[in-house]
Amino acid sequence: MAASEVPTDVILVEDDEATRLAYARLLEAHGYAVAAFDSIGGALDLAKTGCGKLLLTDVRLRAGEAHGVTLALMIRLSRPKLPIILMTAYPELRELIDSRLGPILIKPVDPDALLGAIKTALDM
Repeated sequence: MAASEVPTDVILVEDDEATRLAYARLLEAHGYAVAAFDSIGGALDLAKTGCGKLLLTDVRLRAGEAHGVTLALMIRLSRPKLPIILMTAYPELRELIDSRLGPILIKPVDPDALLGAIKTALDM
């Protein structure tokens, strides 16, 4: 089965492995199909195929990597209606990010807040 044929609800981009696995497990436990990535390349390729119903991305990824905001803007070019949720451990970044991209959650993200934000975004 090709990647574009694999059902995916959430495209998750988080460079910290433990955090990525925790979010993926949480989402999967609540019935979401998750495609998890540690960088933007695979996530961008998957999103361009039309796969995924929502992008959940960390804002700051490892040094030398394009940031989650860059990924969100790139995806918006090909999929302007794809809901996006951004996460950051740096509350001061919230003021610098265009809120039209989507909600910005502050890490560590409360599991109920994350699930609520995803439900709200997918119900729009």
